[in-house]
Amino acid sequence: MKRELRSNKVNNFMRRVHWLTLGLNDEDMEKPKIAIINSSSDVAICFSHLDEIARKMREAIRAAGGVAFELRTVAPSDNFTGAGHGGYIQSSRDLIANDIEVGVEGPVLDGMVCLASCDKTTPGQLMAAGRLNIPTIIMTCGYQPSGTYLGEHFDFDDLFCNIGHLMAGRLTPEEMKVMSDVAISGPGVCAGLGTANSMHCACEALGMTYPGSTPVLANSTNMWRTVRQIGERIVQMVWDDLKPRDILTPDSFESLPSHTGRAIKRRTKRPVIATATATAQTATKSE
Repeated sequence: MKRELRSNKVNNFMRRVHWLTLGLNDEDMEKPKIAIINSSSDVAICFSHLDEIARKMREAIRAAGGVAFELRTVAPSDNFTGAGHGGYIQSSRDLIANDIEVGVEGPVLDGMVCLASCDKTTPGQLMAAGRLNIPTIIMTCGYQPSGTYLGEHFDFDDLFCNIGHLMAGRLTPEEMKVMSDVAISGPGVCAGLGTANSMHCACEALGMTYPGSTPVLANSTNMWRTVRQIGERIVQMVWDDLKPRDILTPDSFESLPSHTGRAIKRRTKRPVIATATATAQTATKSE
């Protein structure tokens, strides 16, 4: 059943002229206004496919009767953001949550789809969802395809583990170079069950992404099907007023570390991130 949208309570002629110039019409201004949170970046392969996902998501939201606005956040990748001086990588979760709050709560949009990729994007987006408490779905954007080395499967996690063998003198730099030639063959997050994939699975366990959508190979048929499903679902969630705090219950947080941990056998950061997300729900939006 349709209801009065919060975005329409603040419509005025200043908003109208901007949106008319962007190609919207008065009928569009009555539709659910959905933010697509995009952390696209050319710095790391984790994020390089997100622009196309955002484009397809916009089409799916439009087809479902909504209007999409793409918003950008920082794109932290441990292999790059953690390479310089300062504590940039850990603090980026809070930066993402704050960035989303400014971009979505400022213009009073009705819902959001967050494109999750490398480690810190997912918890930052979950923290924002709990804080803003507007209809939200996390779109997990998939893991990267890998290669082979000496006839065996070889991925980024294998390369990472072999750094220790290099330092111990059991591998040569020349061997590592050959391994790095083949470890990644396309966009997406690291293929192993590190923080990125385990947090994607945690999102599904918490009920914050589409059922059966994690883990998924980036740019696969399954991933693109999920884009269409989420675009349709988020519009209906706005009309239903189904919000994160209706989904992220105390029971879901209490069961996450044990049940999900036993299922996927990883990751020590998960309880810490879950605690941060639960804490964000108790925080009010910035005045």
